[in-house]
Formats: sequence, C-alpha cells, structure tokens
Amino acid sequence: MESSAGAPTKLSTPQFQIPYYRNPHFTGRSQLLKDLHETLTGEKVAALSQAAALSGLGGIGKTQTAIEYAYRYFYDSPTYEWVFWVRADTDLSLVTGLAEIAKSFDLRGDKLDELATQAKRWLETHDRWLLIFDNADKPNLLKPWLPNNPQGRVLLTSRARLFAGLGIRTPIELKKLSSEESSTFLRERTDCQSLEGAELAAATALAQALDGLPLALEQAAAYINRVGVSFAVYWKYYQQRRLVLLEEESPETGDYPQSVATTWLLNFEEVERRSPASIPILQLSAVLAGDDIPEALLFVCAEEFGLTNCADELALAEQLAALADFSLIERERQSVSYSIHRMVQAVVWHGLTATEQQDWINRAIAGLNAAFPDVEKFENWAVCGRLVPHVQAIATHPSANTLEITDWALLLNRAGYYLKEQGRYEAAEPLYVRSLRLYEQQLGADHPDTASSLNNLAALHWVQGQYEAAELSYTRSLQTCEQRLGADHHSTAIILNNLAELYKSQGRYDEAEPLYVRSLQIREQQLGVDHPSTGNSLNNLAGLYKSQGRYDEAEPLLVRSLQIYEQQLGIDHPNTATGLNNLAQLYEAQGRYDEAEPLYMRSLQIREQQLRADHPTMAISLNNLAQLYEAQGRYNEAEPLLVRSLQIYEQQLGADHPDTATGCGNLAGVYAATGRYAEAEPLHKRALAIHQQQLGKDHPATATSLNNLAGLYQSQRRYDEAEPLSVRSLQILTTKFGLTHPKTQQVQTNLAILYDDIAAQCKLQGHYDRVVEYLEKAIALRQSIE
Repeated sequence: MESSAGAPTKLSTPQFQIPYYRNPHFTGRSQLLKDLHETLTGEKVAALSQAAALSGLGGIGKTQTAIEYAYRYFYDSPTYEWVFWVRADTDLSLVTGLAEIAKSFDLRGDKLDELATQAKRWLETHDRWLLIFDNADKPNLLKPWLPNNPQGRVLLTSRARLFAGLGIRTPIELKKLSSEESSTFLRERTDCQSLEGAELAAATALAQALDGLPLALEQAAAYINRVGVSFAVYWKYYQQRRLVLLEEESPETGDYPQSVATTWLLNFEEVERRSPASIPILQLSAVLAGDDIPEALLFVCAEEFGLTNCADELALAEQLAALADFSLIERERQSVSYSIHRMVQAVVWHGLTATEQQDWINRAIAGLNAAFPDVEKFENWAVCGRLVPHVQAIATHPSANTLEITDWALLLNRAGYYLKEQGRYEAAEPLYVRSLRLYEQQLGADHPDTASSLNNLAALHWVQGQYEAAELSYTRSLQTCEQRLGADHHSTAIILNNLAELYKSQGRYDEAEPLYVRSLQIREQQLGVDHPSTGNSLNNLAGLYKSQGRYDEAEPLLVRSLQIYEQQLGIDHPNTATGLNNLAQLYEAQGRYDEAEPLYMRSLQIREQQLRADHPTMAISLNNLAQLYEAQGRYNEAEPLLVRSLQIYEQQLGADHPDTATGCGNLAGVYAATGRYAEAEPLHKRALAIHQQQLGKDHPATATSLNNLAGLYQSQRRYDEAEPLSVRSLQILTTKFGLTHPKTQQVQTNLAILYDDIAAQCKLQGHYDRVVEYLEKAIALRQSIE
C-alpha cells in the first residue's frame, strides 16, 4: 500500500515495545492474569469495551502485572502482534509515547501532536495490538487519544478507581499478595528456597509485616541480598526500625521508579492539594487497625477525633473519596467501612513528629471511648467487636506505652471485658493488666476504680482456672472497697459475692457462705429487701445451698428471688427468666421433673420474646431443658434443643469458645446415651481440644472433657483408652480442688467403676492377678471418698 500523510502503513513484522525486562521474580497473580485476558479478549468484549484497567495502591504491582501480561501473551501464548507502552502520568508523556509509536511505523508529522494523531489513526485501522497506558492516574487525559472503534485492546494501570468516561465500567482491583505468595517471593528473590526453624519463622513474620505489598517485599529482599544478612537478623532489626530500615535499600528488580515512602509521599501531597481535610483522616487511620474502620465512627466521633471538617456525612464521604481516588484507602460499601494498607499506615506515621503521634493517639482514644457502648450488654457486642481491633492496634504503638491517662485505662478495660466474654482470654489479659497498672499509677492502689479493675482481672483468672491469682485480686479489691467506700457499700457487696462464687466453684463452701450472707445483708440494708440486686444475692446463696444438697434451705430463697424479679422488673424480664431457670434446676436436682419442666419452658419463652433468637442466654435455656429431657430418657426431644444450642454458641461466641465446647459435650452425651458412639466421639474430642487450647491442659473444664471421653470409651469397652483419660481427669481435679470436692469425688466414683469393668474383663480373659490389682484400686478409691 502506498504511504501518504494520514494513511496507515501495513506492517508485517510484529513489534514488542515494552521498555522493561520481564521480572524473573514475578510471583502470584495467575488467576488475575487469566481474568484480565478474558476481560480483554473474551466473547463478550466486543459488546462492552475494548479496554480494561488495573487499579490499586501504589507499589501493589500494577505495572509489573501489566508487563507480565504483555510478555505472556506476546511470547508465551501469542495473542497480539504488536504491544505498545505509553507513560500516561502527564499529558506530555502521553503525547510523547504515542508519537514514538508513530515514529516506529515511519508515519509522518512535524509536531508531537501530529505524530500522536497518526498513531491513533493507525490503531483505529489495525487489529491484534495491545496498547498499555501506564500510570494513568488522571484517566481524563486519555480521552482524546483513545482510538475510536479500536480493533486492538487497551490496558491501563492506575491508582484511580473510576473509568466510566473511558468506557470501563469496573476496573480490576489488584489486591495484596497472600502470606504464602509473599513468603515465596522473599525466598526466591533471596535464593533461599529451603528454610526451616528460626529462618522460616522470620521470613514468614516479615512477609506478614510487609502485608503483601510487592514493592516493600522487593526492597527488603534487595537489602538482604546486598548486605548478606539472614532473615532472622533482618526481622530482628525491622521490628525496631521498620520503615527506616526498609528505606535503606531501593528496589532492584521490577523496575519500580521509587521506594515505598517516596511513592506515597507524592500521593499525600496531591491529596493535600485537592482535599486538605482528607489528611487528618489519613493520619487518624494510621493509628487504628488497618481493616474495617467504620465510616460512621469518624462522623459520630468527629469532635473527639478532632476532625473539624466532617460537618455532615456528605462532607466525610467527599474526604474519603479523595483518599480512595489514589487507592490510599479501600472503601467497602456493604459494611460502610474502609481499610488502609499497613505500609501506608507506616509511611504516614513515620511522617509525623513525636508530638503529633502522641496527639493522634490521644484523639483516637477519646473517639473510641465516646463510641464504645455498654460492653456488658449482649446486644452491643456487634458494635464492640468492630471497635476492639482498633483498641488493640493502639496498644501496639510504642507511643501508647508512655500514656498516663485514665481514659486509656478505661478503654483497655472495656476491650478486655469484650475479649473475655468472647473466650479470647490470652488477648484479654494484657489489656486488663495494662489497665490496672494505669489506674494504680494515676489514681493509687486504693482507689475504687483500681478495685473495679482488680475485680475484672480476677474474673478473668477465675475462668482460666488460675484460682490463686483470682483470689488474690478479689481480696485486694475487697479490701480497697471496704476501706475507701465502706464495709456496707453496694460495691463491697459485689466483690463479696464474686469472691464467694470463686470459693463455691472450688468446693470451699464454709468460706463462701458467710460472704454470700454478708453480701445479701448489705443489699437488703442499702438497696432494700425488694431490690433486684437483693434478688441476685438470694439467688446466689440458694445456688450454694443447692450445691451442698441443702434443698429445703435453697427453695424459699429462690422463690423469694423470683417474686422480686416478677414484681420489680416484670413477669417477662430476662432476670425473671433466670429466676425461673434456677428454680427449675433445683426441682430437677430433686427429681421433681413435672414441676421443673413448665418453669424451664416459661424461662425459654421469655428469652425468645425479650432477647434475640441467637442470644447466648438462649443457648443456656435450650441446654437446661434438654438436660431435663435427657434425665427422663426423652432423648428425641433433647437432641434438637442441644443441636440448636450448639449452633448459637458457634455463631455468637465462636467455634473455639469454651461454651461451644460445653455444647459439644452435652450433645455428645445424648448421642452416647442412644448408642450413637461414632457421632459422639468427634464431639467429645472437639470439646477436649477446645478446653485444652483455650483454658489449658490443667483446667477443671479440661478434666470434665477427659472424664466424658473416658466414659464414652468405657461404654464401648475400650478400657485401654479410657483409663489414662480418667486418671488424668482425677489428677487435675485433685490438684485444683482437693479430694473432698464433689467433682473430684464424682470422677473418683467413675474411675472406680471403670476399674470394676476392667477387673471383670481380666477375669473373663483369665488374667486373675490383674483382677485383684484393679479391684484393689477400685476399693481404694471408694474408701477415699468415704
């Protein structure tokens, strides 16, 4: 074809005009590359658009992914005959890049614009080409230069998110690399394919800390290669110096033009120019957890956070949009929240002075305290669950270690309470300890708030089976309340009651009773004989009498407690349901099943009406009614209640919560009672595993699970498996409670029966010497009980 100005030249030789080498360490993105290829070349493309966009945070690997795509589908799986690359960060670079394409075709033009126009016309009349616009952060710059009705394909890389003006409905969002992909990259990039022990742990920890950001991973790997240090050494110093250490090395592979910090600092400057009010939000976000930051939190607590420009929800949305436009945050419509990458947080935080850092931590604490609802109410747990990760994030900042404000102690205490109720005891304890230390430092060891903090820590130690630590904290708390508030203060009554509950759980009934009685007397005197708190004390003292078999003394207390709840709170109040439940349990213990059932039923009905159907207290009612049915052999009625109870525990408290373990054990008990051993065993094993992991191998709840699993094996005559479990259960309970505790004696009785069964088996097998051995063991156990 004869060439003339404005007429395309037919080229027969394919061209690959990518200015970068292929990255030999490119990792992951396999599915994304396939999806991108389908988007650009699939059957539906012609009906939609000939263009696609890779969008995401700076340093996330957009350019590298585009380069890999170009190499893969020009060389590996040839799809395109021509591949072109144009920088699109400015109008000048855009026109210059298109002009270079025209020059490669020997097209005519005296000026850059003329050459760029010739390139555009060529693209409009040829097919099987791929045009990549890199760094198209201002998509509108491309609009005049996109080919009309192109036969080829256009790919953009950009930090922007909206491309509707270019005919691209939805960009392909590049997410961070997974932990596994990040670890793989670090190993391959440093030529350390096989790691183990401390090196493997350090490489894994570093991959997680860099949070899947390819640019940060490359910088770290480049430093390790250049200096020749191990992962363990680098990780040790990274924890101390973080961004400072990372920035000591520029990226070597991947053709990254700038380091992590430089990449984003330029973005911050542009955001500040466009939307100055967005910068405080970015700085606050550097203090909080990186994920699930509720947008409503910023609006509702704008004053406490010091966000003076969040006058309304629309203004806040505009400010967040400015950050999202540069992919500095990622907004989630469904949860109305946003997330920020850890490395973005690190760069923002590093850019603040020490005074500014302290100021933002103080603002974050003030805002979270203002947002935190009453953590003791279940209906608030969903909100608390979204706030607690941000409290934990603040606690990890070194600047938080020097805080000396009671507001921080209050926030730590609230977060600790929530974590304890969720069964996350290891996470709760450091927050409680830190809160207590702050109260002691700022208010004094004998302040009532310090006593309250001690009480909460004691409750945590109690559920963990740390009885000595719990008793010490309760005792200290009680002494403070008596000295500062008075021996007859209602707060003193609370601590007396809690210490009594601890003693009761240990079988120390003689020590518990006077504390219960004293707590009851204080409440009767200070609050009145008909006050609901008095009803609580009556209920708890009755529980002690029931544990001792003193049913005649327990019943009138429970009846009176129930009457108080009904009169003072109403017949449909949740506390009334608790009173009904406890009276029903007393009747059940006495074998008065016909009287117990209607009380259990009414308690369940109240909770169904007044609380959510999935409230944890519902699970308790379902479980108790089921156990009544089980005691009567009504297994078909018990089973669906226990199944539903377990489902509530799993959904509301989590699959690994100790209460979930209890639900597993109870359901397993029904299966075992009906001979469904194959269904019972995995539930008993799951309960045991949860108790061991969450509470410890020496916790009484672990002993209960061991005893239950041993009983299942005994029912199947699997005596060799049952015996060590039962023996271990008895050892735990003897150590924790002593030989006189009812739980210890129950397991002793169970083990004695097991020894009887083993002796009988030995007799059938002709092992008479072992018959005597096991019968003597059984006799010894029974004598110790007597």
